[in-house]
Amino acid sequence: RVPEAARAPGRLGVVTAQPSVDRLPLVWAPWLRPLGWVIGGAAHRNWVEVGSNLLTASFGSLGLAEVPLACVRSARRVRWPWWRGYGVRWYDREAVGFVGRGKGVVELTLDPPVQMRAVLQRRARRLALSPADPDRLLALLGEPAGPGP
Repeated sequence: RVPEAARAPGRLGVVTAQPSVDRLPLVWAPWLRPLGWVIGGAAHRNWVEVGSNLLTASFGSLGLAEVPLACVRSARRVRWPWWRGYGVRWYDREAVGFVGRGKGVVELTLDPPVQMRAVLQRRARRLALSPADPDRLLALLGEPAGPGP
């Protein structure tokens, strides 16, 4: 989906050019990949895209988040303890995770909260993701990478 502000109308109002979008895979730890296959989280269905106005994250058929970049207040690396679990998670009162490994997890703080699908529809103030390249995701969001947990 292309944000309205980024549409370039062509002949008869057809969109002819899309803004550049960076896509990073969301990854599973090697020992958790079979779990990913079972819940529909095959590699080609787990990703996060950062466009000019929108961050979109997909985690198989169970998780989908479309977050306007204006709602992202901060992004940082966080520790993801094993007891929180893996996959599409509700890990706090208003927090959703699309997490397939414990290391390299990036948590976004959102304000106002954003409606997303995490098995069921849910409003979230925080979204945790396990991108293949956490430093790249932080850079796309304009946050310093730095050392993290």
